[in-house]
Amino acid sequence: MKLYKITRLAHTLPNDDKLAPGRVEYAGTQADARKVRIAFEAPFKELKPKERPDVAVEEVDVPTDKAGLLAYLNHLVN
Repeated sequence: MKLYKITRLAHTLPNDDKLAPGRVEYAGTQADARKVRIAFEAPFKELKPKERPDVAVEEVDVPTDKAGLLAYLNHLVN
């Protein structure tokens, strides 16, 4: 099954010592992945593009058979 993994790395805000936590979310369609990417980028719109955290969208193939799915999930948590 093809899914889209959207990742925003942890990012220190300029002029501030606060760390914006990283986030990972999965989406089932490209349209949903785009919505998540836009939501991840929204809090940083006032920053210059070079100061914004990178948001990556990656297509991943998640196995649907039981053994493959268990292996995939175990890889995620380890």
